[in-house]
Amino acid sequence: MSDIEVTTTYTVGEFVSDVKTILAEKGVTNEGLSEIARKMQELSKRDDLFELGEYRPPSPGGNTIGSYRLHAEPDNTLIVSVSRFSHERPTPVHTHNTWGVLCGYKGEDRYIQYDRVDDNSKEGYAELKEVINRTIKRGDAVWWLDYPHDIHQQQALGDEPSWELLLMGKSTSGIERLHFDPANNKAWKVPPHQPNSG
Repeated sequence: MSDIEVTTTYTVGEFVSDVKTILAEKGVTNEGLSEIARKMQELSKRDDLFELGEYRPPSPGGNTIGSYRLHAEPDNTLIVSVSRFSHERPTPVHTHNTWGVLCGYKGEDRYIQYDRVDDNSKEGYAELKEVINRTIKRGDAVWWLDYPHDIHQQQALGDEPSWELLLMGKSTSGIERLHFDPANNKAWKVPPHQPNSG
């Protein structure tokens, strides 16, 4: 337990129910995801989220270094987890091929989000525009829409890994993703379950 007092009785189940209601009413839109982000900020006040989840070790080719899964629908949508990110190196600039919402939980992150602004017509080439670059602390939330608005990078700040409360629209397991080198306008495909490379 941290030294931050639990100030909410809001549960994971209530959060998931609220997410379903918001998506039914507003869809996967900036308005809908911003409302989900506010609900996630409330959930992040709980200090016991680790205890409520099932630990999952890092997956090959994944960007996290472990997570606790709190919820997933039977069809592997609406996946809620608390995910750990390395302080030793940033994740690649990557896609998820799904929308998502994250909220800081433990530690601090540098979070950078991009939009893709080229026409995706040239293999191996991509132009990215940075749209968010901020430090994420506990209770700070951001979201992204589906590709090409789901491109981002994270790294824990300080001397320890960080943890984020994360909602993914669907599982990324078994899905080919893209990694990017924004400084050199490069992009490459990463097959499912392969180590990060480029």
